[in-house]
Amino acid sequence: MLTSYVPFQPTLTKTGLTHYGLKLQLSQSCVHLRKSVFAYLQIEAVMSTPYPVMPDGTMALFLSPHGVMVGGPQSMLHEIPILAAGTYFGIWFYPGSFRLFFDLDVSDMRDQLLDGSVFVGSGIGELHERIYSQSRFRDRVTVCDQWLLRQIQPRFTPQFEFALDQIYRSRGDIRIGQLAKEMRYSSRHLNRLFQHHVGYGPKMFAQTIRIQHACRSLFQTASTSIDTAMDLGFVDQAHLINEFKKRLLSTPRAFMGCFGSDFYNH
Repeated sequence: MLTSYVPFQPTLTKTGLTHYGLKLQLSQSCVHLRKSVFAYLQIEAVMSTPYPVMPDGTMALFLSPHGVMVGGPQSMLHEIPILAAGTYFGIWFYPGSFRLFFDLDVSDMRDQLLDGSVFVGSGIGELHERIYSQSRFRDRVTVCDQWLLRQIQPRFTPQFEFALDQIYRSRGDIRIGQLAKEMRYSSRHLNRLFQHHVGYGPKMFAQTIRIQHACRSLFQTASTSIDTAMDLGFVDQAHLINEFKKRLLSTPRAFMGCFGSDFYNH
């Protein structure tokens, strides 16, 4: 898999963590997994709290003392409820990469948070037990590296990697019909390919990547929403605001305020 894409989650920024009363430890995987696993993360919560996740095309495994959950591909903002104080561990997979480790239909997981019962025969219970037999984050990362290296199977084609790369390079501002033509695929076949690996079609995936870049730009810089809209190929500011309302259930101003951001000032 290609790794030109860096998913952005405002909850995991310094201001977002402070806003929700969370502490974060983050680590890369071993070099052999670095193209498929974006990061391992460990969240420490001092009390129950919502954990907002914006759509980014990725999937994640969430492990807690109570069990295993898998977050399917998301089409809009959702909240994972952290019900009690404690330490929570996660494996954050790049878009499409979840299927390198688990031969499951990810389109059936769309917009869902599912328990570990979906992993029949995968040994996920062993992974959970081994992670929580360790107390240090670094040791838990090592456990995950070893387990995932035994699981990984090649399931991608060069054409799928090419399609992902083109969407990443365009920051989501791409015509899917033209992409299919360049690949000598029909639009229907390209859609099936993305549904199979990512969980939704290439058009929605491109829209997800574009709103990711818009959110990062608004959060990290002093740019106005009209600057961001024009830079990312939105028709105008109203188009950007409508996309925020549809995918993030809020205006840009209100969304940034949810994470304690003081960057957005327009």
